[in-house]
Parts: sequence; C-alpha cells; structure tokens
Amino acid sequence: MAWWSLDLGDAWLAADALECLQQQWQAFGAHDSVRLWQRHESEGQLHCRLKVYFPPEAERFALFMKAAPCVEPSMTGLSELVLAEPCQDKSRS
Repeated sequence: MAWWSLDLGDAWLAADALECLQQQWQAFGAHDSVRLWQRHESEGQLHCRLKVYFPPEAERFALFMKAAPCVEPSMTGLSELVLAEPCQDKSRS
C-alpha cells in the first residue's frame, strides 16, 4: 500500500492551501478515523515547505487532491494534521 504526499509550498504562505485542503476534506466526507500528517521540510533551501502525508487508507482523498505517491515517511518530525469540523452557528443551539 502506498503513501501519498502533497506539497503545499512555502510554510509561511500555506494558510490558504491548508484552508482549501480542509474544505475539500469536509466536502469529501472523510472519516474521523483517517489521520493525515504534516511536516515542515527544508530540503536544503532557505524556507521550509509544508508537506502533507496521506496514509494508504486515505488513498481516495489523496488521489482527489492530486497528491503524489511516495514512500512511507519517517515519523520523525511528523505531526498530525488536525482538520477541524466546520464552525457551527451557536445561536441556533
């Protein structure tokens, strides 16, 4: 089973790309049990790039997001990418 990676670009400028990823995650109806991972990677450049890793169980979403196949990443430096639930209107509660 393959892993997938998506390069969101310069980590300082990745907020819009992360927001888009979250919107697509919610629209796709991804399961809470599927965990995505992120890491800032410099690859010898001045600025870090934010990369998101999709495990094999997230393959359909990875393909939807046009992520590239990759080898399983080392867990060193990886953190879980928390994709929050959409804000709910509390005035209706």
